[in-house]
Amino acid sequence: MTVLQTERIDAVFDEFVKPQRESWAAFRTLEKQLEELLQEHHPDEKLVIDRITALERRRSELNRRRMIMLFHIQQTLTMSQRSKLQDLGWSPSPATGQRNPQTPR
Repeated sequence: MTVLQTERIDAVFDEFVKPQRESWAAFRTLEKQLEELLQEHHPDEKLVIDRITALERRRSELNRRRMIMLFHIQQTLTMSQRSKLQDLGWSPSPATGQRNPQTPR
């Protein structure tokens, strides 16, 4: 990679990471609240549904932002670089945000 590509990827990541950390903290809080609510003997159904909706909305937003970050990083790479990464199994899929399924862990 060129210095310019590295700087661009770093900038994309830096722009992404702070809001994503804040969103993850909020997600974990919502998740904990839902878990606590579900521990009640007879939790209020409307409240449970509202918490699930809020939690899934936050999860969706986290995934959306991650996908946008991956897309921006992908756009920084040349076709040759993308191909080499895919051959190694390390290229994130812009469609799923997942690593190549053949990638060993």
